[in-house]
Amino acid sequence: MRTMNTIIKSFSVVAITILTISVSSCNKCSNCTYTFEDIADSTITEEVCNSGRIYKNQIETYEANGWICE
Repeated sequence: MRTMNTIIKSFSVVAITILTISVSSCNKCSNCTYTFEDIADSTITEEVCNSGRIYKNQIETYEANGWICE
């Protein structure tokens, strides 16, 4: 009986850990637009989707290069 309780507790901890990781790593998406200054009315739009630090770094890179992300 004691072994069964240990197995159930271990399974519960693993399940909660997996749930926490999956919820915290949800994808975020933004549309980033770049407007060419030398070509009238010419723009490029990119959809940027990722999660966590990778998403943040991508947005920072786009904005550092003149893109506007919303």
